[in-house]
Amino acid sequence: MSMTLIDRLRLIIAYLINGPSKSNQETMSHTTWSAKTVENYQETIVPSFSSRSKEKLKGVHPDLVKVLNEAIKHVDFTVLEGLRSKERQEELVATGKSKTMNSKHLKQSDGYGHAVDIICYPIDWENWNRNYMFAGWIKGFAAANGVKLRIGADWNGNFDTTDQTFHDLPHIELKLD
Repeated sequence: MSMTLIDRLRLIIAYLINGPSKSNQETMSHTTWSAKTVENYQETIVPSFSSRSKEKLKGVHPDLVKVLNEAIKHVDFTVLEGLRSKERQEELVATGKSKTMNSKHLKQSDGYGHAVDIICYPIDWENWNRNYMFAGWIKGFAAANGVKLRIGADWNGNFDTTDQTFHDLPHIELKLD
């Protein structure tokens, strides 16, 4: 049995984000895949959210949660922040980690937070290229599922990350028209 396209994409994404490992180098060197290889791959590599990440998603808009629940099946990441209290947002603004009290992390008029901060494993704050790639992958995955996002890696959405005045790589928010 041949490996499906989505399984090949999972492997490629894991390779790009996590770098080469003995297991994915060996797997990628095969041109045909057995059903057992696919089964073992899915059982050992497909990540899921921790209870802490699940807790952070409470109160976040269902469209954003849907995207993240699907994305976690393809790449391992954690939810750093979801819905925030006004007090938490004030703290982040005071310390310069956020620039506005009009954050999408706060409860919006529909009763949900419209933003999350996420980062892929293994966490490496210094590897901007990897974090940009991860943010772009999440945005592309959302677009493929009909959900529009804005990312802190490219606030104006022009695919030019050099024009940003505030880099917030982990930030992902719904872009509702």
